Amino acid sequence: MVKMPWLEVRPLQTAKVEAQALINQLNALHASGESFRFLIKYGESPTVEGRKTLQFFFEVNETLKPFVRNFLSSVIDAEIVEIEPPKKAFQYQISLELAQNPALPIAPSATTPESKDNPVDTIAQAMIRDECFLEVTAKRDDRAKFEIERYLLKKTVKGESFHQSFAEVFLGILGALASGQSTTRHRENYSQRKTLSPSLQALSDEARKKATSNLFLVSIRIYSNTPEDLKVIADSLPNYGLNSFKASKPKQNKKKMMRDEPHIGEIIEPSKPLVRPLLNHLWKIAPLAMVALSFWLGLFNPIHFLSSEPTFTDYSTLLLAASTSFVLGVAFRNHYPIILSSKELGLLVNLPSQLKKIPVQFGGTPSTRVGIASADQRFTRKSEDSEAGFCL
Repeated sequence: MVKMPWLEVRPLQTAKVEAQALINQLNALHASGESFRFLIKYGESPTVEGRKTLQFFFEVNETLKPFVRNFLSSVIDAEIVEIEPPKKAFQYQISLELAQNPALPIAPSATTPESKDNPVDTIAQAMIRDECFLEVTAKRDDRAKFEIERYLLKKTVKGESFHQSFAEVFLGILGALASGQSTTRHRENYSQRKTLSPSLQALSDEARKKATSNLFLVSIRIYSNTPEDLKVIADSLPNYGLNSFKASKPKQNKKKMMRDEPHIGEIIEPSKPLVRPLLNHLWKIAPLAMVALSFWLGLFNPIHFLSSEPTFTDYSTLLLAASTSFVLGVAFRNHYPIILSSKELGLLVNLPSQLKKIPVQFGGTPSTRVGIASADQRFTRKSEDSEAGFCL
């Protein structure tokens, strides 16, 4: 695996950072198709002995380094330093996932007074308890739009089988493509033919807006020396009511391995589990198989319940099947991967706004600013080709 360069962003004391200031950069990184990593570190200051500060790092592909450097220095008054984060061993770590289906965003699309606040301020305040790392890794996910469309079909289509509904929408989209019409318009017209409750309609609208955004598959890990600190940081992540993050059980690194287990210079790309989604259906399949096998062996006969003469074996089979279903449902509950739009990801990948209230590692001199139009143009065609490939 190729080692990626790291860039540390050290804002000047006079810098002003707005909420979601890096959305344009995230859209350009999405167009590039390259994975990247964002790291917030709280620990010993590299310049002042005995002082702890927050530091902010980006890890990107070598070819993207000039673009990222120029963009950061043009948006934020900051010194950009090419330096790796210090290697650090922590006793505990947790991974995060979404609490609900990834189609539901973690923040509403409409602008609200609360959306003007910078969520990174809250995250930074939670991190300044003891030494810790917050790591966000992201890569473009073109298949996520299909998954959101499937969620919309399940929630908005009524009175038809899923396969019939999917066939109608899929054929409609192909027809729209052939005629040059907007596929988004077709999907909206289709869903408008269904009667939805106001709450379900609102969720459907939010999911549909998310499906038209640039989507990332994201991995979020938190590292610290106490489970309590991990929980505090996880609870500080954005939560606007539609969807939220859910932390795994803290994992103890008994051997005190390095924070991401491979070397610090390697990106571990986020991935979706392949076997786990299949196991989620065991709670339905296993009990049915158990009842069918009992019937085939002559141990269970549903006709006994109709004749009011069920045997102890009949009751036992149903009780065992119900218990198995419950246990498997708890053991193999749904795990939702973190799929975020560039707007949602911008709530996490940013610097705090309250720089005077938070112990941030400040920069000494601003980096030279260079125009970034050429970088945006470099990714425009690739983004368009990606969208066209998705629609087909």
